[in-house]
Amino acid sequence: MGILPSVCYQVPPCERLQAVTTDSFDPFPRDLLCDSIPLQDRAMARARVLLADNHPPLLAAVRRLLAPDFDVVGEASDGAEAVRLAGSLQPDVMIIDLAMPRMGGIEAIRQISRAGSSPAIVALTVLSDPAVLAAALEAGARGYVLKSQAGIELIPAIRAALAGEARVPAWPTGHHRNRSPEEVDPDNTD
Repeated sequence: MGILPSVCYQVPPCERLQAVTTDSFDPFPRDLLCDSIPLQDRAMARARVLLADNHPPLLAAVRRLLAPDFDVVGEASDGAEAVRLAGSLQPDVMIIDLAMPRMGGIEAIRQISRAGSSPAIVALTVLSDPAVLAAALEAGARGYVLKSQAGIELIPAIRAALAGEARVPAWPTGHHRNRSPEEVDPDNTD
């Protein structure tokens, strides 16, 4: 599996965080994406997507972002429901938060990945820790997108995951404290 580095964009994080709590700011502007998607990718068959996040405003924003290119077939509000829906809906790709109630996202990814016909999985999170990234990839995720960058990075990460490639953020060295995977709590519940 190859790894495609993400391109770093200067996006004011305070505006992006504000986006999940207000309707006045669109965290996923379509105009930033339209010119960057190659024409042949726009014609690609619509993939079936399962969303898992416990914040309804974020789910709504992601649903709007994906609507032109993907079919959202279900939504889960916790890790246990994500595992159940992944098995019953058989999506092509799953977008999952890592910090959810009942079962953390990393454990949910692990359980979904163990299933026979598991979807491509992309973690969508606020956690910008390389150890958490490593734990998510080890559990079976093919992509890792920070929520603050979702408007720019989520669709390319989904396309890469569907193609069997990994797409992860390119963080500056020393930007975050390194933690071992043992320090990462996969069952973190907000």
